[in-house]
Amino acid sequence: MSFGDFHPFFSHFPIALICLIGVIELLRLFIKKIPSFISLIILFISTVMSFLSVQSGQIEKSLVKDIQIIKIIENHESFGDIVMWYSIVLLIIWFTLFLKKDDNQILKLFLIFILIALVIQTALLGGDLVHIHHIYSK
Repeated sequence: MSFGDFHPFFSHFPIALICLIGVIELLRLFIKKIPSFISLIILFISTVMSFLSVQSGQIEKSLVKDIQIIKIIENHESFGDIVMWYSIVLLIIWFTLFLKKDDNQILKLFLIFILIALVIQTALLGGDLVHIHHIYSK
């Protein structure tokens, strides 16, 4: 078993955690007792898992020889890289807001929903690779 075999495991965490942050931030608009650092912690975990997903995906990509499928994988890879880097930038922004005690919920919602859209696009491309092109770890 190689590190690349863990790509599906690492990939599903950011999908679920980023969507969870969106739900938590929406709830925080109405339930003031939910602390802001909860989303920050989840975002940190999600960012780490996004990084691991990108790294394990690189290993999986190296095993594919079909040029047509490699082009699809590269599109998926590009979105994965964007998700990872956007997550890192978002984590820095949210951590800075946390340190300044500036709980700008509207800004956070706007930024997290951009990330959710990116994650959905990446996940759809990954789903096509698995379910249409049958690319997956054995």
